[in-house]
Amino acid sequence: MSVGLIHSIEPVYMELTKVKDDLQEWVSKYKNTGCFLRVDDLSTQKAYKKVIDWVYSEDSQFNEAAKSEFLAAADSWLVAKAMASGSSIVTLEKFEPNSKKKIKIPNVCNRFNVRYLNTVELLRTMGIKFSLN
Repeated sequence: MSVGLIHSIEPVYMELTKVKDDLQEWVSKYKNTGCFLRVDDLSTQKAYKKVIDWVYSEDSQFNEAAKSEFLAAADSWLVAKAMASGSSIVTLEKFEPNSKKKIKIPNVCNRFNVRYLNTVELLRTMGIKFSLN
C-alpha cells in the first residue's frame, strides 16, 4: 500500500480491527504510517455536522434503523473527511436514490458533491493494468 496516495480514516481502522482475523492482522501493519487519518480536525467536524443534519432533516427519506446504522458506522465520517479534504471515496456501494432502509455512501456523496468511484475505476485512474504473461 502506498502511503500518501490512498488514505482511509481512523474509524474505518477501528471497524477493520474489531475481529481478530487475517484482515485485522494486515491492516494493523499500517496503523502508525499515516494511512489512517484522524477525524477530529475542525473542518471534518463541521462537515460531519452537515451530514448528520441532512440525515435527520425533515425531508430525509431514510427510516430510523438506517439512520442509526449509518451514524454508528464509519461511513458518515468517511464522507465528512472527503468533504473536508476534497478527496474521493472508493466504494463498492451503488447509488440508489430511493433507498430508505440503508444510507448508501454514493447517496450521501451525491448530496454533498463528493466524488466517488468503484475499485475498477480507481485502478483505471491510477493506471494499474494486469496482464497475463
